[in-house]
This record gives sequence, structure tokens and C-alpha cells, in this order.
Amino acid sequence: MIRPNDLVIDSERTFKSNFMLADVSKGFKYVNGTKTDEQDCEKYTVVCPALRLERLTVKIESDTRLINIDKGDVIPVGAPVKFTNLVVSPYISNGQLGISARADSISFVKQEQNNVQIQKENRQ
Repeated sequence: MIRPNDLVIDSERTFKSNFMLADVSKGFKYVNGTKTDEQDCEKYTVVCPALRLERLTVKIESDTRLINIDKGDVIPVGAPVKFTNLVVSPYISNGQLGISARADSISFVKQEQNNVQIQKENRQ
């Protein structure tokens, strides 16, 4: 029998690789269902404009950080970001469908400076 955890969502088709950063937090290791004090990942909460700003939290187990919240870096809320090797899977908990997500890394999307100029020209 196939379990929801065995399925993988096509993140490219579902989310259109269009994410905006909303929050960053620490993720902690769990042992036998109990949370420990050992940090094992960073959790990046993003919103997806293609899905009416639906929220998605993505775990990244990497030593490279986009934002160092331990040093007090400001979280640039609304900044466009992209993930490398994003894997999204459904699960069921207490009868409710949810999704979990993990990726190898996250980076800011470089916005074109000409975009503002093009928009101004299109209005004229």
C-alpha cells in the first residue's frame, strides 16, 4: 500500500519556483518523538504568490546560512528566494493532510534593475 510519505509533489509545477521569504527559525533534532536541544537545520518559511500566498516551511540541513539569526541579521521579509533540490512530500497527521519540504540550499533571487524602467515605459 502506498503511503502519503512515499509520494513526492512536483514542486516546479506546483509552486512555479516563485517564493518570497517570510521568516527564518532554528530546527531541532527529535529523538523518539521528543525534541532535543540539538539544532539540526534552519527552517525557512516562505509564501508562494502562485498559490495565493500559501505558506511553506522548508528545512535545510546545511552549514551555509542565508541569514544568520544568531548574529541578529535582519530577515528581509518579502525578498524573492529560490531553493536547490526542493523536495515536497505530503503526510497525514491527526487525519489532516500536510506537506513537508526540504532542500539542499536557499539563495536570494537577483532582481533585474531594468525591471522598474520597463514597467514605467509600459505605463506610458
